[in-house]
Parts: sequence; C-alpha cells; structure tokens
Amino acid sequence: MKYREVIKSAFFDLVNAKDDYINIVESMNAPVNMTLVNSFVQAVLKLMAPITSHTSEYIWKELLGNTVSIFDSGLPTPLGVEDASTMIAAKDYVDVTLKRARKQKQHMDSKGPVKIAKVYLFPQFPSWKLEAVKLVEDLAVGEAFPEKRGISQALGKNAELKKNMKTIMPFIAELEKRFSEVGRKAFTLDPPFNEFELWVLMEPFVISNFGIEKLEIEMLGDDVDLNSNPSFKSGEPGHPSFVFES
Repeated sequence: MKYREVIKSAFFDLVNAKDDYINIVESMNAPVNMTLVNSFVQAVLKLMAPITSHTSEYIWKELLGNTVSIFDSGLPTPLGVEDASTMIAAKDYVDVTLKRARKQKQHMDSKGPVKIAKVYLFPQFPSWKLEAVKLVEDLAVGEAFPEKRGISQALGKNAELKKNMKTIMPFIAELEKRFSEVGRKAFTLDPPFNEFELWVLMEPFVISNFGIEKLEIEMLGDDVDLNSNPSFKSGEPGHPSFVFES
C-alpha cells in the first residue's frame, strides 16, 4: 500500500467518519456515545504516537488516565475484514444516496416547501444486468477479468443482451473497475447490508437533516411494474427512487 493511501485510510477517513457521526447525532438532538468517541481518540493517538510521541503520551496518561505507556498499549484493534467492508459500503451508500436525494429535493423546493419524502427500495436488478454479470463471470478465469474482445463476442451471440449493448458496455467497464478492487466479489451485485433496515435507522436523521415532516420507506414487491412510475425506471437494489411532496 502506498504512503498516501495509508494516510487517507488510517487518518483522514477515520476523522471524516467521526465528523459524520457528530453531525448526525447533533442534527437528531441525540446524545453522543462517549465510549465511541473515546475509542476514536485512543485510536488516533496510537496512530500518531510515532510522530507526535510526547504529545500523544501526555494526552494518553494525563488526560485519559491510562497508567501504561501508549507505546506499550499496542496498535488499534481493527474490525474483522467482513464487518469493516460492510460498514464502509453502508457509509458510501448513505453518502451517495443522500447527496442524490438532496439534489432532487432542492429542485422540488423551488415549487414549494417539501413536507413528505417517499423512498422506494427495489428487490431485484434488471434481467439484462443479471445476465451480463453471469456472462462475464463465466468468462473470467481465476482472478483475471475477461478481455473486452471475448466479452463483445459473447454478447454478440446473446440476442437479448445485444439489444442493450450501449447500456451494457459502460456497466461492464464499472464491473471491471470493481473487479480490480475486490476480485470475484464484484460479481455479487446485492449490497452487503440490509437496505430497508438501514433506511429505518436513518429515518430520524433524514427527517431532521432534510427539514421534512415525514419519511415513508417502502420495499417494492418482485412484481412491481417499473413503467408504472417514471421514478422507478432507474431503480434497483442499492439505488432507491425518491418522491418528494409538499
């Protein structure tokens, strides 16, 4: 891992996560979990101790009340890989999804104050996307992503997929990028967290942060007609649709 990546992952992302947490609890007028904050402070001190040794040792002993030297306390204990990756994926989902929702709400605010937000969650992906993933997965050998030529030839033999080539190729490019990051896990499209439960947890924050009176969360059924609502056309697991009402 490169030095810049270490600094980003071990320090800046950690600080940003703390700031996000504080902003969320403050917007909800909820009490801060001081045990969690204390764990954050100790983790940062341990990471910074090799660089700011005297300052870190002073805070560690004099302010936090530890009797053992920070240099004998060991490095921060990380979460398991699976737990950490799930939490990171959930945070990324929240950041991207709420940014998209805010942009849509701002457009609606110009027509009058928004009081109700509706979130529609989707149980399954479009059939073409599932077929495309299966095709690429079958072509992949070990940890090597298939060559574009082989993918194009295979797509050309599939009448249904061939119709959506303009949509499929950008999607496969995204799939290749994710494959380079997580390997064959990229072929699993479903979010690694329960999307509905996450929205239930976010409900008080969204109501407060968006300045609305009510948030309605609905998981649509497998038989939903995506053409029944214009906002449903781009919906899929991990990409909910929003409707704002005054």
